[in-house]
Amino acid sequence: MTSVVSYLNRCPLFGDSRYRGNCDGRPVKNLILRYEAKRVGDRLVVLIGDVRRGGKYTPIVKDVLNFPMGEIRSIIIKVQHNCTSDRNRYGKLEDVPIKHEYCVIFKKPVVRTW
Repeated sequence: MTSVVSYLNRCPLFGDSRYRGNCDGRPVKNLILRYEAKRVGDRLVVLIGDVRRGGKYTPIVKDVLNFPMGEIRSIIIKVQHNCTSDRNRYGKLEDVPIKHEYCVIFKKPVVRTW
């Protein structure tokens, strides 16, 4: 797994692209099979995308990066393909389309009990 992932074709084993926010399960599977993620409870992975509504860009990832969930270990950019919004034409679009999501990986701090 690298810091950018891109799957041109959706794996039929995971999810349904007709539902917003539903992603191909391969990034999750690859994270579980990778960098000490096999140990129960030591990583938290958040998949989040930014949004644009009414011409206003809202970078939701900035809020996720400030979660008190532990140390940020990685941020992976997941390229989006074949999105529902790809079929829409927006006329004179002044801004570039959002074609990625963020996969933020936190490492939970060790909590000592005495």
